[in-house]
Amino acid sequence: EPLHGTQVIVEAAALLAREGGVEITMIGTGPEREATVRLAAARAAPTLRFEDWVAYDQLPVRLADCDVALGIFGSTPKTRMVIPTKAYQAAASGRAIVSADTPALREVFTPDEHVLAVRSGDPDALAVALRRLRDAPELAPRLGSAAGRLMAEHLGPGAQGARLRSVLAEAFPDLAARLA
Repeated sequence: EPLHGTQVIVEAAALLAREGGVEITMIGTGPEREATVRLAAARAAPTLRFEDWVAYDQLPVRLADCDVALGIFGSTPKTRMVIPTKAYQAAASGRAIVSADTPALREVFTPDEHVLAVRSGDPDALAVALRRLRDAPELAPRLGSAAGRLMAEHLGPGAQGARLRSVLAEAFPDLAARLA
C-alpha cells in the first residue's frame, strides 16, 4: 500500500456518498492515479474529483479555496515516519488537516488541537472525521488557525533564525561571545 493511501480516500468518499457526500478533489498524476480513478468509478464515489498536477506557485491559491486538506492514510512503515509537505503547506495556509495518526504527525501536531488524526488505512475513520468537519462548521477554521499559528511559531523565519543562532553558538562559542 502506498504512502498516500488514495484507496482509503476513495472508500471514505464512497461511504459518505450514501448520505449526500462531501466534495473531495484529489490533485496529482502519481503512480496510483489510474488505479485510484478505476476504484472511484467502481465504488460509485460521485463527489470525488481528479485533477492533474498543480504548479507549486498555484498551490497557495488552491489551498485558500479548500476547507480541509487531506494528508496521508497509508499503513506502510514509511507512513509512520513522515509528514508530507502538503500537510505543512496546508497548516501554514491556515487550513484544517485530516491525516493518519502517526508518531511523525504527533511530533509536530497535537490531534484535535491542530489536526484531526485517524487510524492509518481506515476509510471508516476518515469518513467519521470528514463527517465531523462537515457537521461542525466551526471546527475546520479552529483547527486551521491553530495549525497556522503553530507553523508560524515553530517554523517561521524568527523561529528558524533563533534555532540557527543556537546551533552556531554551540558550534562556535568564541564567535557567539564576540557577537553577544
